[in-house]
Amino acid sequence: MPYLYYAGYTAFIEKGNGDRLKLDISESDIGFVEVECKEKLENVKLEVFYKTPISYIVCYIISAVSTCIFIIYIIYEKKLANR
Repeated sequence: MPYLYYAGYTAFIEKGNGDRLKLDISESDIGFVEVECKEKLENVKLEVFYKTPISYIVCYIISAVSTCIFIIYIIYEKKLANR
C-alpha cells in the first residue's frame, strides 16, 4: 500500500454479503503499511483508516501551548528592554 506506516492505521475488508472483517496491519520492509489477509478473497472492498493516537494529540497541544508561552515571553522581554 502506498501509505507510510504510522501507529493508528486500521484496515477492514467488506465482503459482498456485507460482512466486515478487521485485518492485521504491520510495517513492511520498506516502511509502508502492510495489510495481511490469511484467506483468499474475491470481490471485496478494502478500507484503510488512520486515526490519530491520543498521545499524538497530547503532544500537539503541549507544543502549541509551549509555542504560545515562548511568544509571550519574547514580547514581554522586548517591552522590558524598551523601558
